[in-house]
Parts: sequence; structure tokens; C-alpha cells
Amino acid sequence: MRASTSKDGLTLRAIAGTYNILLGIDLEEAKRAGCLGFTISRTDLGAPNAPGIPPSANAPAARVLPNSLRFPGDTSPGLATTETAPLQKFRWGDYTVKPGQRYRFKVTARYGKPGQLTDGATAEVEVTTEDPASQKTPIFFNRGAAASQAYNAKFGQLDPDKLDPNKRAEALKWLSRGLEEAILTFLDQATDGSFALHAAIYEFQKPELLAGLKRALDRGVDVKIVYHFRHKGDADTTWKKNEAAAQANGLDKVAVQRKANSQSAIMHNKFVVLLQKDANGTFVPRAVWTGSTNWTEGGIYGQLNVGHAVYDPAVAAIYEQYFELLH
Repeated sequence: MRASTSKDGLTLRAIAGTYNILLGIDLEEAKRAGCLGFTISRTDLGAPNAPGIPPSANAPAARVLPNSLRFPGDTSPGLATTETAPLQKFRWGDYTVKPGQRYRFKVTARYGKPGQLTDGATAEVEVTTEDPASQKTPIFFNRGAAASQAYNAKFGQLDPDKLDPNKRAEALKWLSRGLEEAILTFLDQATDGSFALHAAIYEFQKPELLAGLKRALDRGVDVKIVYHFRHKGDADTTWKKNEAAAQANGLDKVAVQRKANSQSAIMHNKFVVLLQKDANGTFVPRAVWTGSTNWTEGGIYGQLNVGHAVYDPAVAAIYEQYFELLH
């Protein structure tokens, strides 16, 4: 969702994703002289279908957002906020929001001098974050490497594999932020032999995801797989890892190895088509899972990636045509 507003020379634009909201700020040139930055506050308004905001005393409280960059000489203890340490940029990312919720942001230009700030123009905007549970086009972003500072604050300096088992599981779930779980949920929709799953995956290695396909295969689902198997120099070892993972997870009998070894690019696909039999017993594409996520631990937990399920038969049919070409 996107929203924007302008008032008294201050323009505020908000772009809401699932777990983050980006704010863009503009201030008329005539009002920039002496501006020391912007104070930003957020009000959590609840779900989009929640009742209207009650008046005064019962209204949700606004929270001034933090800022780690202070004015020189500011040695006050604790975490600073944009009230005393205004944001000195024209953009802000709030990564603490929740899916499917409404938020109100208020931005105020600040003048004066450190410790004696005064208010200038103010603008407010409301947006609603995306709901990944939406059946039409759910979108999932992991936290990935972009969250390294937040990871260190939450789990310390150790990599997940160096944490104790319980803490490691907690850290991996936090890093995945629903991405791995969403892939498995998509696969689990194929409940029996009336369904098919056709997967084309470049790095086909993460045991938990391959196990999701194996469980579908054991349920009688028509599972077909194409994975990267090109041998192009000693540095290209993906084929070897893919082959070992497919065999270890009992999927080698339903997998086709894409062996294009010419000047062609790597097989960089990451999609799964969900098909279901129609009244004539023919498999018909219903939905597709796609996005940037390779099926590896690095893809789920390390790199910043997205997964996108599209419940549109026409779109799924295009992906299925492509799958058949690869297969």
C-alpha cells in the first residue's frame, strides 16, 4: 500500500510492505534553511477492519521513533529518539511493523538548536501493511543479512550453528520470518493423487524443503523436478550438491538433471507449480510459488530473499509451459 500527503511545504510518502514501511520526506527549498532534521512518531491503529479510533483518552498512544545518531555533545544515557535527535535524512525505514496492520506516521520538521528544538511543518499519513496470509498473492521476505545488527542485538555475535540447539532453532526461525514455512505450506496443499507439484530449482539442497516434496510424493502427489546439473569448470559445484541432496531425500527417481553445458547461463529458476485434476482427470495449473529464494540454508537464512505465491491459473499456466520445456 502507498499513501502520500503534503502540508505547509512538507511532503510525506509511505510505502508499506509486509514487515516494513519506507517513508520518503521532502521539504520545500524555502523551508530548508535552519532545519535540523525531522521528528517521526508512529501510532499503531490495529487491523484494517478494526473499529474506528476512539476519542482522546482511549486512543492509542503515538510513539516517537528512535535514532542512534545524536548531535555532537549529546551524552544523555539510554536510547535517543527523533524527538531530541531528529532524523537528518529524507528517508526512513521502519522494520518493526507487523503484517496486516494499520499505522499512522507523523513527521515534523525541527529547527532551533540542539537541546532547544522548535517545531516547523507537520504532515501525517496512514498506511496498512501487506497481509502474507492473503490467498491471492501472499509475499514473504526473510530477514537475511540486512538484519545483521538486529541479529547481533538479539542473539549475540555467534552464527546460528554455534548456538545451543534451542537457541539455534529460535535464531533460524527469526531469520526465516515465515519464508521457509510458507514454502512448506504451499507444498502441503497438494494433499493426494489429485494434485501435482512441478518444481524447477537452481540450488536444490535444503533438506527440510526437499522433505516437503518427499512427503507430497509419499501422499501420491505427482511430483516432477528439474534441477541445475551443468558442469562448467571446477568452480561450478552446484550440480554435485544438488545430486547428493536429491538422492539423500529420495527424490532422484522423479528428478531431471538439466545438463546444458554450452554457453548457456546457469539454470536460475526457483518456482513450483501447483496443479489439480479437473473433471476429466487432467492436471490443470492452479498456482505457482516463485521469487528469488534458492533452496539452501543461505537462501533462507543468510541472503535477503523473497517468496511469492500467485493463485492465478493463467499465470500458473505460463510457468507450467516453461516447466515442461525445461523438463
